[in-house]
Amino acid sequence: MDTVQTDTGHGAAFLDSSAQLRCHRGLLERIAGPALPQDASLALVRDIAQNL
Repeated sequence: MDTVQTDTGHGAAFLDSSAQLRCHRGLLERIAGPALPQDASLALVRDIAQNL
C-alpha cells in the first residue's frame, strides 16, 4: 500500500506518509483477522437474504 484515499464530505484526501500508511495497514489487519473466508461470507449473506 503506497497511498490511502479517504472520501469525506469535503472531497478526497490522499494519505501517503509512513505513519499514516502504518496506521491504515494496522487497521486493515485488525479488520481482516476476524473476517469470514469469502465462501463462508457469501453463504452467510445468502442465508440472511433468504430469511428476510
